[in-house]
Amino acid sequence: MINNFSFENYRMFNGKYNIQLKPLTIFTGTNNSGKTSMLKFIHATLQNFRGCAWIDETKLSDLWKNSRS
Repeated sequence: MINNFSFENYRMFNGKYNIQLKPLTIFTGTNNSGKTSMLKFIHATLQNFRGCAWIDETKLSDLWKNSRS
């Protein structure tokens, strides 16, 4: 299971960020604050690891479905 991820200078996020993921992680913020960008970043990153033993495909699918609604 992935517990955290880091990125630097992604879209509207300037600088370095380290995001910790817990069993329940909620992204909140005003419109245009980057919530969808963050979910798309996580999704795109995890797409590179599909088929790896340590990625739970069910949870990955749920993450993507929920980010599109």
